[in-house]
Amino acid sequence: GIRVYVFPGMTHLKAAIFDGWACLGSANLNLLSMRLNQEFNIGFSDPETVNRLKRELFEADFNKSVELMVPRDVSLAHYVSEAVLDIF
Repeated sequence: GIRVYVFPGMTHLKAAIFDGWACLGSANLNLLSMRLNQEFNIGFSDPETVNRLKRELFEADFNKSVELMVPRDVSLAHYVSEAVLDIF
């Protein structure tokens, strides 16, 4: 039941809604974001807040986005940059 959309611009926000819960923040799941940059995400389940996030962020962005139906090719440079960032 997971759907992935590609936003045609730049955003630093990471957000997800699943089973009535939402996660929102700017942290990547790597050591650079979590330890060095001290970024964080917050999870919440208040129905009114989750619905507001869905309405004001997701639905607005989905209207500008394209649903990803097949996996994208990932270059070697992507894997190398992830490995370098994980060192920090």
